[in-house]
Amino acid sequence: MTEIQEFVATYADLLKSEEVIVHCDTEGNIYSSIEAAYAAKKSGKTIELINLRETAMEDLKDMGITKSEAEQMIRLLELLYAGKKRGRKSKR
Repeated sequence: MTEIQEFVATYADLLKSEEVIVHCDTEGNIYSSIEAAYAAKKSGKTIELINLRETAMEDLKDMGITKSEAEQMIRLLELLYAGKKRGRKSKR
């Protein structure tokens, strides 16, 4: 699997929820509720709060992708997958 695929798999949850601060254990498991995180902590796991957005930005930086490059990639992907936008409406 490539770095980009791993990145997308790791951070896809950011698209599903407005929550950026999550409970995570040392194995990388993310808990969807405080109750689940508390239960894991009671079972002996170390739980910490992490900011997924900041972690994702750090991972992009580690991959060598700057904010400017990411913005350019977004524009390219939009062009490739959405096609060119039409400037005028088609006649019916």
